[in-house]
Amino acid sequence: MVEINDPALARRHRQAAILSRMMLAVIGSLHSAYRRKNVGAVFPELMISMVIRINDDEGKPPLHINTLAKLVKMPRSNVRRALEYLIVVGLVKKQNDGYVGDLDFLKARLNPPYWLDALAAIETAADELRKL
Repeated sequence: MVEINDPALARRHRQAAILSRMMLAVIGSLHSAYRRKNVGAVFPELMISMVIRINDDEGKPPLHINTLAKLVKMPRSNVRRALEYLIVVGLVKKQNDGYVGDLDFLKARLNPPYWLDALAAIETAADELRKL
């Protein structure tokens, strides 16, 4: 165990550990339902799908590939390949000249175990951070 004598540093260290535990649980949960590749290889697809879900939630128009590439800070060619796969698995669909999330994908997975695990990890982290 690391001994930390500075209270501010100890608090920050604890916050980092709580967030790290949460992120590992969330990413692991999402990846468990997305067993195509190792998590590092899947991460760009996860990031792109998350940006699209946020955009949809905010009621914005479909995202163009160039905008997605800028938002996730990836080459356009990588984003294009990821989008092609996300369309094949049904997570994303092309709408006009942009991309949106496919609600049928979510509808078919309203409360899967991996999602409940991710939500539990977030709730645990929020509780632990509030107690600090």
